[in-house]
Amino acid sequence: MGPVIFHTTGGGLNGVFGFDDQIQLELRLPPGKYVVHARIELGNIDGDDQKASCGIRIRSSLAFIDRLDFVLSGEGAAYLALQGVCNIPLRQQIGDTIDLTAGTFNGFSDQTSLIAMSVGDIQPPVALSALKVRTKTRHKPTQVSRRSIVTR
Repeated sequence: MGPVIFHTTGGGLNGVFGFDDQIQLELRLPPGKYVVHARIELGNIDGDDQKASCGIRIRSSLAFIDRLDFVLSGEGAAYLALQGVCNIPLRQQIGDTIDLTAGTFNGFSDQTSLIAMSVGDIQPPVALSALKVRTKTRHKPTQVSRRSIVTR
């Protein structure tokens, strides 16, 4: 059998407040090895620059398989792509959940998606549930203003 694709997309605007990593979208996966891709628009709804982050996280271990930390300009937004690999062990018979997270002081997320493709093997091998990766970038997004925010 060839690869199996799992996917989900978000339902629209979500408020992102308080800098903590907040789940914006989730995807349940059975045991196996996966290449995971995510997309998110993350924006700042006030006039000051804000620190921001987004990532793909394995829920059971809280380990990030990819993460970006950056600065959003005042009333700015950025479209961000994330990717990583994970190994959900067979002993986790119920599988695990992949979370797309975001954090900023006073902002929003939109246009979220998660895609996971099962693969036969990952080289070099990935230990247990996640390959821990932390990336730091500085991003100057285009100016976008959002006034209508839906909170969870």
